[in-house]
Amino acid sequence: MKRFFLLLVIIAVVLVPFVFLRDTTGVQPSPQAASAPTKRIYLPIIAKNLMRLFIQLGSTNLERGISLDSGGDVDTQVVTVGSPPAQARRTGNGQILPTQDGNQIADYYMQFRVADSAILAGAPTTRVRIEVEYFDQGTDTFGIQYDAVSGGPFGTGQFKSTVTVIKTDTRRFHTAVFALCDAYFANRNNGADFRIDDHADGAETIRRITIIPQSPGPAVINVDACGANPWDTKPDSDAIQACINPACPGDTVTFTSGVGSPGYQGYLIDKTIFLLATSAKSSLTFTSANPANHALLKATSGLKASVTS
Repeated sequence: MKRFFLLLVIIAVVLVPFVFLRDTTGVQPSPQAASAPTKRIYLPIIAKNLMRLFIQLGSTNLERGISLDSGGDVDTQVVTVGSPPAQARRTGNGQILPTQDGNQIADYYMQFRVADSAILAGAPTTRVRIEVEYFDQGTDTFGIQYDAVSGGPFGTGQFKSTVTVIKTDTRRFHTAVFALCDAYFANRNNGADFRIDDHADGAETIRRITIIPQSPGPAVINVDACGANPWDTKPDSDAIQACINPACPGDTVTFTSGVGSPGYQGYLIDKTIFLLATSAKSSLTFTSANPANHALLKATSGLKASVTS
C-alpha cells in the first residue's frame, strides 16, 4: 500500500506542472500594444532538464514551452498553404494586419517567448538549436533576432541577428536550423526571447518552431557522428560541415585516426568547408581522435584549395 501511494505521489509531481505564459508584450524600440492571443493548448514541461520545446502554429497554437506574442509590429495571420493543405502563420511584411486590439502598426516580425522554467538568463545552458519549419514561397530572406549573452546592435545581447536564410520558391515546407552558442533568453527583447524578422522583402509563413537545448560547456564532436566515414571512398565534406555548423567556441572537432590501418581511406574533401556557415566560429580545436596517430584528409582533384591533415 505504501508503494502504491508513493507511485501516485511521483506521478502527480511529474504531471502537475503546466506552463501558462504571460500575454503582455514588453516595451520595445517600436511600440508594442497588447492584444488577445489566439487559442492555445498547453503541454506540460519539466523545469530545466534540457527537454525539447516547440510551438505548432495555426488558428489554435499547440505549445510546449514556447508562446507566440501579438500586438505592435508582431501581429501575424493564420493561413493555409502547401499540399496537403496545412495551417501556419504569416508575418506582415510591412503591412498592417487585422488585430483584435485594432492597432495600426505595420507588422514585420513573429515574436516568441521561451518559458522561464525551461531557459532563463543562460541557465541551464546557452547552447540551443532552433529549427524553423517554413513554407518556401518566393526568393526573399529571413533571419532570427534573439536575446543573446552579448553583442547585437546595442552591445547588450538584445536583438542579436543570426545568419540569413534565402528562400528558393520550391512551394514546399523546409526546415532552417539555427545553432546558437550564446542564447540568454532573459525576456529582454520586448519582454520576449526571439523573433523571426521577415526583412520587409517578403512575408514568412511558419508552421512550427522547435528549440532543442544542448548540454552546456565545451563539447568533443567526432565528424563520424555526422556521417563522415574514413573507411569508404565517398566524399565527406558535407558531413564534416554538418558537424562544424553547430560547434561553439571551446569545442573540439575530431577526425578518426587510422593511417596505416587496413581499409583506412581517410576523409575525402570535395568542396570548401566553411567556419562561417551559421555563425562566426572561433577557438575551435581540430585534431585526430588519437594524437599518436594522424587522421588523413585527402582533396579531390577538382578542389581548388589545400587540405591540411
